[in-house]
Amino acid sequence: MLDGLDARLEALDPARRAKGVVLVMHQMGSHGPAYYKRRPAELRTFQPECASATLSDCPADQLVNAYDNTLVQTDAFLDGVLQWLKSRSDQGLNDTGLIYCRTTGSRWAKTVCICMACRMPLRRPSRPTCPW
Repeated sequence: MLDGLDARLEALDPARRAKGVVLVMHQMGSHGPAYYKRRPAELRTFQPECASATLSDCPADQLVNAYDNTLVQTDAFLDGVLQWLKSRSDQGLNDTGLIYCRTTGSRWAKTVCICMACRMPLRRPSRPTCPW
Protein backbone atom coordinates (compact mmCIF):
# COMPACT_ATOMS: atom_id res chain seq x y z
CA MET A 1 0.00 0.00 0.00
CA LEU A 2 2.95 2.31 0.51
CA ASP A 3 4.49 1.70 -2.93
CA GLY A 4 4.03 4.85 -4.99
CA LEU A 5 2.17 6.67 -2.21
CA ASP A 6 4.56 9.62 -2.12
CA ALA A 7 4.06 10.18 -5.86
CA ARG A 8 0.30 9.95 -5.49
CA LEU A 9 0.35 12.55 -2.72
CA GLU A 10 2.55 14.84 -4.80
CA ALA A 11 0.08 14.50 -7.67
CA LEU A 12 -2.73 15.96 -5.57
CA ASP A 13 -3.74 19.55 -6.21
CA PRO A 14 -1.31 21.67 -4.13
CA ALA A 15 -4.13 23.77 -2.64
CA ARG A 16 -5.94 20.64 -1.56
CA ARG A 17 -2.75 19.07 -0.21
CA ALA A 18 -2.02 22.24 1.79
CA LYS A 19 -5.29 21.75 3.70
CA GLY A 20 -4.10 18.34 4.89
CA VAL A 21 -4.49 14.79 3.79
CA VAL A 22 -6.14 11.91 5.60
CA LEU A 23 -5.28 8.43 4.38
CA VAL A 24 -7.38 5.39 5.20
CA MET A 25 -5.72 2.04 4.59
CA HIS A 26 -7.51 -1.26 4.93
CA GLN A 27 -5.51 -4.44 4.81
CA MET A 28 -6.85 -7.98 4.71
CA GLY A 29 -4.88 -8.64 7.87
CA SER A 30 -6.37 -11.52 9.81
CA HIS A 31 -9.44 -12.11 7.68
CA GLY A 32 -9.66 -15.84 7.01
CA PRO A 33 -9.95 -18.48 5.98
CA ALA A 34 -7.10 -18.31 3.40
CA TYR A 35 -4.57 -16.82 5.81
CA TYR A 36 -1.63 -18.48 4.04
CA LYS A 37 -2.22 -16.81 0.65
CA ARG A 38 -1.43 -13.24 1.55
CA ARG A 39 2.12 -13.10 2.80
CA PRO A 40 5.63 -13.79 1.57
CA ALA A 41 7.65 -16.73 2.87
CA GLU A 42 9.86 -14.51 5.04
CA LEU A 43 6.81 -13.56 7.14
CA ARG A 44 5.83 -17.17 7.83
CA THR A 45 7.49 -17.31 11.21
CA PHE A 46 5.26 -19.94 12.78
CA GLN A 47 5.43 -23.39 11.20
CA PRO A 48 3.92 -25.66 10.17
CA GLU A 49 1.09 -23.49 8.95
CA CYS A 50 -2.28 -24.47 7.53
CA ALA A 51 -2.11 -24.10 3.73
CA SER A 52 -5.78 -24.65 2.99
CA ALA A 53 -8.81 -22.39 2.82
CA THR A 54 -10.83 -25.31 4.18
CA LEU A 55 -9.98 -24.93 7.83
CA SER A 56 -11.34 -28.36 8.76
CA ASP A 57 -8.51 -29.86 6.64
CA CYS A 58 -5.88 -28.64 9.12
CA PRO A 59 -4.95 -29.54 12.70
CA ALA A 60 -5.61 -26.85 15.29
CA ASP A 61 -1.92 -26.04 15.83
CA GLN A 62 -1.46 -25.30 12.12
CA LEU A 63 -4.51 -23.01 12.15
CA VAL A 64 -3.07 -21.12 15.10
CA ASN A 65 0.28 -20.82 13.30
CA ALA A 66 -1.42 -19.50 10.15
CA TYR A 67 -3.35 -16.94 12.18
CA ASP A 68 -0.26 -15.94 14.18
CA ASN A 69 1.58 -15.36 10.91
CA THR A 70 -1.09 -12.79 9.99
CA LEU A 71 -0.02 -10.91 13.12
CA VAL A 72 3.62 -11.04 11.99
CA GLN A 73 2.55 -9.61 8.65
CA THR A 74 0.46 -6.88 10.26
CA ASP A 75 3.37 -5.99 12.51
CA ALA A 76 5.67 -5.67 9.48
CA PHE A 77 3.07 -3.56 7.66
CA LEU A 78 2.58 -1.21 10.62
CA ASP A 79 6.35 -0.89 11.02
CA GLY A 80 6.56 0.19 7.38
CA VAL A 81 3.74 2.70 7.85
CA LEU A 82 5.36 4.15 10.97
CA GLN A 83 8.72 4.47 9.18
CA TRP A 84 7.01 6.17 6.24
CA LEU A 85 5.16 8.60 8.54
CA LYS A 86 8.37 9.39 10.45
CA SER A 87 10.19 10.04 7.18
CA ARG A 88 7.45 12.43 6.02
CA SER A 89 7.55 14.22 9.36
CA ASP A 90 11.38 14.36 9.50
CA GLN A 91 11.43 15.90 6.01
CA GLY A 92 8.93 18.55 7.13
CA LEU A 93 6.40 17.36 4.55
CA ASN A 94 3.54 16.63 6.94
CA ASP A 95 2.51 16.54 10.54
CA THR A 96 1.71 12.86 10.91
CA GLY A 97 -0.23 10.51 13.13
CA LEU A 98 -1.62 7.01 13.09
CA ILE A 99 -4.78 5.48 14.45
CA TYR A 100 -4.83 1.70 14.14
CA CYS A 101 -8.06 -0.20 14.58
CA ARG A 102 -8.22 -3.93 14.56
CA THR A 103 -11.74 -5.08 14.01
CA THR A 104 -11.40 -8.78 13.28
CA GLY A 105 -9.43 -11.84 14.20
CA SER A 106 -9.52 -13.64 17.49
CA ARG A 107 -12.48 -13.10 19.77
CA TRP A 108 -10.82 -10.53 22.04
CA ALA A 109 -9.92 -8.38 19.05
CA LYS A 110 -13.58 -7.75 18.30
CA THR A 111 -13.81 -5.46 21.31
CA VAL A 112 -10.38 -3.86 21.41
CA CYS A 113 -9.06 -0.95 19.41
CA ILE A 114 -5.37 -0.20 19.74
CA CYS A 115 -4.64 3.44 19.10
CA MET A 116 -0.95 3.92 18.42
CA ALA A 117 -1.06 7.56 19.47
CA CYS A 118 -2.03 6.65 23.04
CA ARG A 119 -0.45 3.16 23.05
CA MET A 120 -3.26 1.64 25.08
CA PRO A 121 -6.23 -0.57 24.31
CA LEU A 122 -9.58 1.17 24.34
CA ARG A 123 -12.29 -1.28 25.35
CA ARG A 124 -15.58 -0.94 23.52
CA PRO A 125 -17.68 -3.86 24.75
CA SER A 126 -20.72 -3.14 22.62
CA ARG A 127 -19.13 -2.13 19.28
CA PRO A 128 -15.91 -3.21 17.51
CA THR A 129 -15.04 0.28 16.30
CA CYS A 130 -12.41 2.80 17.17
CA PRO A 131 -13.57 6.13 18.63
CA TRP A 132 -12.61 9.02 16.39
